[in-house]
Amino acid sequence: MSQTTIYFLLLLVVMIALLYLGIVYSLPKKRFRSWAMGEKEAIENKVIKEMEARRSSKFEFLKFCIPSFYEAKAAKIEWDIEGKGPLILYGSMLTGIAIGLFMESYLTTIVAVVAGFWAPWFLLQMKTYRYEEKISEQVEVLIQGVAAGYAITRNLDDSLKRAIDGLEEPLRSKWELFVVERTSGQPLDDLLDRLTEELPVKEFAMFASVLKTVDKNGGDASDTMKQVAAVILSNRMLNEELKAELADMRQAHRFNIAIGIAILLFFRFAQAEKYSVLMSSIIGQVLVTGMFLYILWSFKAVAKLTRI
Repeated sequence: MSQTTIYFLLLLVVMIALLYLGIVYSLPKKRFRSWAMGEKEAIENKVIKEMEARRSSKFEFLKFCIPSFYEAKAAKIEWDIEGKGPLILYGSMLTGIAIGLFMESYLTTIVAVVAGFWAPWFLLQMKTYRYEEKISEQVEVLIQGVAAGYAITRNLDDSLKRAIDGLEEPLRSKWELFVVERTSGQPLDDLLDRLTEELPVKEFAMFASVLKTVDKNGGDASDTMKQVAAVILSNRMLNEELKAELADMRQAHRFNIAIGIAILLFFRFAQAEKYSVLMSSIIGQVLVTGMFLYILWSFKAVAKLTRI
């Protein structure tokens, strides 16, 4: 055997040994390091996400000062104020400052600024309630229309389409789009889930559950649909009766609001000198601020009685 061959064999043995040592020692250590680094990164990412979540939760209230957030909320109830968000939010706050300065009371100014921040959201809440009332009434009409059509045709898709004729806005356009998408072949469950999120009334969620059951299992569900519509009608009639019974209380709160505003304006203009003396003491400022708070509370009380 030549010397060259011996060197070649020795070199081959060394290479195989090094390869073996690399497999035995290097690769496991590398895998362990990779897994450890991955675990460390996962923990670090989790900690970062938790810190970001805490930070965002601390300042979450600031979103109520952002006009775009207010406009987005208004868009959900089809209240078109695009571009007017800053005027509504900041204009209301400036009005609160002006009222406080007009009343010559720093305590009233503080309360008026807070009231100016609260007023646009209070208005949006009232509009949302009226929107939900309209949707609830139209959902009742929708259920009756679908139930009547299904009792005749026993075809769910055809019944959904027939129900369009009896609807009004704001539900009509949404249901027309729903029917078009259903006709194009989209799954009924997905369409109903999306529409349930858009419609802020629990009655539609009940109706959607019935439609899903009919779509999956078939059968005659017209009686069930009519029962759901009857329950919705019954609840609405009870609410209307309760509102009628509370009408006197609402009127009393409105009368109190008018009296409170009249008293403040009377003392501010008709008794200007005495009013200035009153505002020079902390007791007078507390009295005027208390009256202002009572007026704001009365607005809230009237709204609460209206939403029953």
